[in-house]
Amino acid sequence: MTPHKHSPILGWILLILGGILLFHHWDIFRLDWINILIILGIGLFLIGIFQKSHTAVFPGTFLFLLGLLFYLQDSYVIRGGWSELWPLILLFLGVAFITLYIFNPADRGALWPGIILIAISFFFLFFPWSWFDIACWVSNLWPILLIIAGLLIIRESRQKNRT
Repeated sequence: MTPHKHSPILGWILLILGGILLFHHWDIFRLDWINILIILGIGLFLIGIFQKSHTAVFPGTFLFLLGLLFYLQDSYVIRGGWSELWPLILLFLGVAFITLYIFNPADRGALWPGIILIAISFFFLFFPWSWFDIACWVSNLWPILLIIAGLLIIRESRQKNRT
């Protein structure tokens, strides 16, 4: 009989949670929804790394970056409303896909969505348009984007079928 290997993850989670609650009680650390997002993101990311469960890396990265954005906005480091900051959500999703690809290079399906989302986010971050202009642009180019996405998927499936 082989001995059962115990994971220290639960111990680390309890240790960190106890420390956070103690710091909150001593008014050293503020426990609010922003910090919960950051802590949850870090926790999922670490679980994804240490448990080799790469699917936890994606939500961990996204939740951490989203919590960091809320924290920086709450601290007035980043100014602006959601009408200017919404492309950062696309950027964070793209970074999460790229992180998933980094930890699992065999999953090439995570690379292209990451690159596309990051490119779209940079486009909207550096070329801010009004909502009316965006609606006109998207309505004109929507079919072209669908065609490009379809061609990429077909090409990827053909390459997988050949090997």
